Amino acid sequence: MAGGVGLNARVSHWARRCLLGTAFASGVSLAQATLDVNRASLADIERIQGIGTTVAANLIDERDKAPFKDWNDLIRRVKGVGAGNAARLSAQGLTVNGAAYRSAPPGASAPAAPPTPRP
Repeated sequence: MAGGVGLNARVSHWARRCLLGTAFASGVSLAQATLDVNRASLADIERIQGIGTTVAANLIDERDKAPFKDWNDLIRRVKGVGAGNAARLSAQGLTVNGAAYRSAPPGASAPAAPPTPRP
């Protein structure tokens, strides 16, 4: 019967490890939860790392005028939020109408140079 006790202890240890792993995974997913800027409270927005009280207030003020259509609309209307900040905030879970920020492909913002004429 001593072998049975050891087996129970191993199963119990395995079960605890599984439960801890599940709890950790749940905590990580909660930390990565999304927060839509058009629905979030001022307190929720202020909790996002990288958003100070001034930017949070600017977000709320602009949103009260009209909901943000997309990230470009938010960047255009909110002083203190540019493409770099938008990418960082989006990586933390902030969305606009459920959409994460997607930066433009490299070189997409600059027009292509015209071909050089050959003599």
